[in-house]
Amino acid sequence: MACITNVKTRLDDGAAIVLSAMLEATRSEETKVKEEYSVPLSMDTIFEGVMKSEAGRSMTLERVRSSLIQLGCAPGVRGAAESYSVDLKNIIELVQNDEVESIVLKRYGKEAYRIFRLLSESYHLLETDKISDTTFVEKKDTAKILYQLWKDEYLQMEWVSKKFQGTETCCSTNIQLGAIKIYVFKWSTASVVMKLNLHAGRQTQFQLWKVTKDTLWGHVLNEMYHSALNLSLRVAYELEQEQEIIQLPREKRVGALGSRFERLRKVRILLESSLMKLDDAIMVYNDF
Repeated sequence: MACITNVKTRLDDGAAIVLSAMLEATRSEETKVKEEYSVPLSMDTIFEGVMKSEAGRSMTLERVRSSLIQLGCAPGVRGAAESYSVDLKNIIELVQNDEVESIVLKRYGKEAYRIFRLLSESYHLLETDKISDTTFVEKKDTAKILYQLWKDEYLQMEWVSKKFQGTETCCSTNIQLGAIKIYVFKWSTASVVMKLNLHAGRQTQFQLWKVTKDTLWGHVLNEMYHSALNLSLRVAYELEQEQEIIQLPREKRVGALGSRFERLRKVRILLESSLMKLDDAIMVYNDF
């Protein structure tokens, strides 16, 4: 479900309908959970599956072909017929990325989201100045955000040393965060506000940042398990607190008692729907 919802948002309704039909058609042929590609299906089988849904009945054969191209399904040959399979691994990775980015956006804000997305899409370590310049976030704010994401285990930090030659100059800004001081360095041969004249052989350390997805996915999955447990406990608590109202006959739930029952009903719907969405997200990380 999470994959289909992601494809619908990222591509369009047609691509989501075709993906749903393909996954439904191959469900009985799946031999393991962590498949990288779906079982190949003929165009006739895919089109037949699309026609089974009310939303898919308006789609033409050419529209289905276009959706397959959107999904990155390259045609192959199975027997005498043209066949298609879905790159499930790629779709799952996109869903996982979007889920974590959504968490970062909601928890830390838009600037942290831009910083995290940059690091998530980068294949190498980046230093603070580069991150600041690319995301258009002030350097001091960038350092604070990086530290917070690192502290909460969303980023990894590595210390590196820079060795100076001659009288190379360095602009340094430091930010005190609790017991930790973060230094933001900018190397230059021009005049700067704060200069450190360093002689040959002198070294200093500064931080580089990156996202290590395998490690991060495990951390996010652990957070999700804790959230799911908290939601389950909250549902149980609400039901226990209102046992008296639940057991009352409907005709006696009037006035204040009726209001209490209605509040419980709304709270339960909200909590259980949140738990269902969380279960979908957990499945994306746990099963793939």
